[in-house]
Parts: sequence; structure tokens; C-alpha cells
Amino acid sequence: MTAGRYAFPLLCWVFFLLAAMLTALVVPVGEGFDEPWHMGYVQYVATTGALPPSPHLRLSREMQEFLEIGPVGTVLDRLYPKLQSHDSYWMADPETRNQKDTRARNLRFSAAYVEADSGFEQYESHQPPLYYLLCAPVFKLWTATSLPSAFLLVRIWSVLIASTLIPLTFLLSREVSQSVSIANAATLLTAMFPGIYPDLVRVSNDALAVPLATAACLMLARYVRTRSTRDAGGLGLILLTGLATKAFFIPIFGCVLLNMLMLRAPLVAGSFLALTLPGWIFYIRNATITGSFTGLPETVQAQTSVVSSFTVVLQIDWIGVIRLAAATHIWTGFWSLLPLRSWMHQTVFCVFLLASAGFVLHLLKSKHATARVLSVLYITYLLALMYYATQTFQSTTQAIIQGWYITPFVAFEACVFTLGVAQLLKGGYRTAAVSIAAFALLALLIYGTLFVAAPYYTGFTSHAPSGHLRPYSPAVADIPIISARAVRLFPLLPTLSIPVVSLAVLSLGLSLIAGFVKKESKRPDGPIE
Repeated sequence: MTAGRYAFPLLCWVFFLLAAMLTALVVPVGEGFDEPWHMGYVQYVATTGALPPSPHLRLSREMQEFLEIGPVGTVLDRLYPKLQSHDSYWMADPETRNQKDTRARNLRFSAAYVEADSGFEQYESHQPPLYYLLCAPVFKLWTATSLPSAFLLVRIWSVLIASTLIPLTFLLSREVSQSVSIANAATLLTAMFPGIYPDLVRVSNDALAVPLATAACLMLARYVRTRSTRDAGGLGLILLTGLATKAFFIPIFGCVLLNMLMLRAPLVAGSFLALTLPGWIFYIRNATITGSFTGLPETVQAQTSVVSSFTVVLQIDWIGVIRLAAATHIWTGFWSLLPLRSWMHQTVFCVFLLASAGFVLHLLKSKHATARVLSVLYITYLLALMYYATQTFQSTTQAIIQGWYITPFVAFEACVFTLGVAQLLKGGYRTAAVSIAAFALLALLIYGTLFVAAPYYTGFTSHAPSGHLRPYSPAVADIPIISARAVRLFPLLPTLSIPVVSLAVLSLGLSLIAGFVKKESKRPDGPIE
């Protein structure tokens, strides 16, 4: 374990932290999907020392005031017409905007949790509590600061938790491939994948669930190879922690049990059942309060059942569901649904499918069972998401799989891509393919953050009446204005924070790609072997 051996993944880790910080500064607090409700959960736990009692609990007075001051994402504006979208906010006269910004900067979280008189019910109360318990001390430490600053600090804490995805990706891909070269490639692609940042750079239990899912894949792969008691124990503890974090660990847990039975390890499966018993307590509580084991709002609202869910399968346009899931997995556009050009995410998806064909060839030729076991786990998880789509269909008549729900398996997808490329291409072509893919993802990340999100959230672009986002024409003179507007609620941050962090992200990203090419070209056993 020399320092040089791990220098590359450590630099990828630094890149993730810089890119996440850039996203955290560009995207207003509360603009992440469901972020105000996740923050409200953190506030309730921190101030009361208890869990939210039911979905009928309302957000606090100060959180409601923060939302009403605005601006808010387009989706939230459609749900609550009294709120103000970013489009409307920037159309208002500067004096009105300044007054609202001053009110927002002066907001403080109170020591006690006081529900708002009306409005926003806590629909995230069904979430398991572990992530919120981890965030509560950070919240309490910074409640004396302004509400936006406390919000940003909890968001940064979430980013630090989520960043463990990067070293876990390196360990997982090395375990699956038994190749440091493949591991470096997968880690590079994961760090530059634009789809992870809208999901992980927000106050949300995904910040903990995603690295935990990656750790579960890692420990399962290790156990398949070693069959050791230590790896089995580690996997069991991660499953317990995952169940205490997010309900989407239920299908992961079920598939792991199935794998243990297929590996003729019934005692290990039984030990997992016993070890994870504390993790199921919260789901029993959900069933008692809402009538649903998972407590999903869609399930509770539509009062669905397993039978009703199967009956609607043939009514759903699954091609459309897959296309939406793939597009929003590559780039979600935050809560204002800021789109990329369709050819961009379509190209990424098609290239991934092509590499997946090579991964299938790898599965057929490989003597190692780890990749096959993880493939079964990945497919099982996707089937669980299809079940989720049946819940949204019964609740809203629209079947939806939001792309950020696939993020827990982004590390495995990076393994699929790199192993597929290694199977399809020879020699230096492999290195070239990975480098081009990394450069394209870096360009997509920079484009989406600085040329789509930043101009919109600072009033340089807006939605047209058709709903499409108007194009932005870059100008050097806009840079200081965009940066100053982006950090306007955080007086302690330098006004040029955005360009400084942007240059750091771009410089390190290009250096990582160049370093990868140089490292692989000097490898004695050939590139990406």
C-alpha cells in the first residue's frame, strides 16, 4: 500500500470534492429534489430529539418562510402556485429582490421546532433515520448562523459523506477486475460523471445511501471470492446500516440473501436476517403509521397492493420510462428541470450500451463469479425500480423512474463500462476510449453546471412560454455578476468563488485525464490490462 499506488484515486477524490463544492455554490440551497423536506427532517431530529411522527407533520415556520421568500424550483412552483419560481424572481425589480435577499439572510432556525400554520406536510417522514441522525449534530452546531448558511453547511457535510463513493469505487472495481488499471479508469469516470452531482450535492439521505450501496457491492464481491467470516460480517453490518438509511436497500438485502442461498451458505443468510433485525423496526413503524411497509407517499396515497401493481404493468409505456430514467440519470437538471440537449445524454447512453455488450462477453469468458453476482444484484435493483414505477403510475397515472435512484450503482456501471471497453478494444485503443469518455463527461459536467445551471439561477436565462430553457450566450463580463449573485445569501464567501473553484475543477480534471493516459502508456503489461 504505497502512496504512489493510491495517488490517482486520491486525486479523483479531491476532484469530486471540488466539483461538488462548485455545484453546491451554483445551485441554490433548497433547489435539490425534495431538499427542503430532507432539511426539515434534520431540523426536527436536531431540535426535538425524536423522529417525525407522521407525514402530516408540517415544515417549520422558518422553513416555510424561506420557501415563500423564494425563489424555488419550477417543479415546486407548479405544486404550490403561491411560491415564486426563479424566472419570476429575476423578472422582479432589483429593489424587491434585494429586500427578499435581506429577509432570507436574516432568517434563523429557532431552538424549538414550531410547525407552520398551514402548507407543507413532511412527506419525507417515511425515510429511515440514520442519515438525519448523522446530520443533526452539524445542524445544531451552526443554527446560530443564518438559515441559508446553516442549510449550506449541512449540504457540505452531506457532500463529505457522499465523497466516500470515490475510494469505494476504486476498491470495488479493483476487486471485480483484479486490475489497478481498470480500477483507475472506473474511478476517473465515476468522479467525472455529471449525473452524480445533482443527486449527491443536496441535503438528502442519498448522500449516505449511495456510498453504502457501493460498499455493499464491494463486500459481497469480497465474500464471493474469499468466503471469509470477516467479509460476511462486514457485509451484514453494511446491510443493517443501509436498511437504516433508505428503503431501496430492501431489494439489495433480498438479492444478497438469494445469492447466499445460491452459494450454499444458508447459515450466512440466517445470520444476515438476525443481524439486520434492528433495521426492520422502522419499517414496522411505517406500516403502523401509514399502512405501508416502505411508507412511500405514492403507495400510501393510491393504497396500492402487490396485486394492483402487477395489473398495471402492461399499461405502462416502459420504453418511455427507460428513456426518462436514462436521461435523468445522466443529468437531472435539479428541481427546475434544466435540460441538456437531447443528443448529449443520448450519446452517453448509447456508448454505455455498446460497452455493456463487451461486458457481457467478459461475463461469458471470465472464470470469476464476482461480476456475475453483482450483475444479478444490479438487475434486481432495476426490477425494484420498475415496481416503484408501478406505484407512481397508480398514484399519478404517470410511470416514472427518476434517474437519481440509479446512482447507488454508478460505481458498478463504471466497472461495466471499463471492463466492456477492455473486452472490445486492444492495447492503446482501450486507453484512448476511456480518456475520450472521461473528457466528454468532464465537458458535460462543466457545460451543465456553468452554462446551463449557473446562468439560470442568476437570472441570465429563463424558461420560454413553451417550457424550454432559453439559450445562454456566454460573455466574459457576466462572470463576476454570475458569481456574486450565486453567493449573495452567504456574506462570508468571496464574490469570485465560482470562477476560482471552476478553474480548479477544470485544471484538475484535465490533469487527471492526461495523467491517466501517461500512466497507462508506461504500463509494462499494456494499457488497461
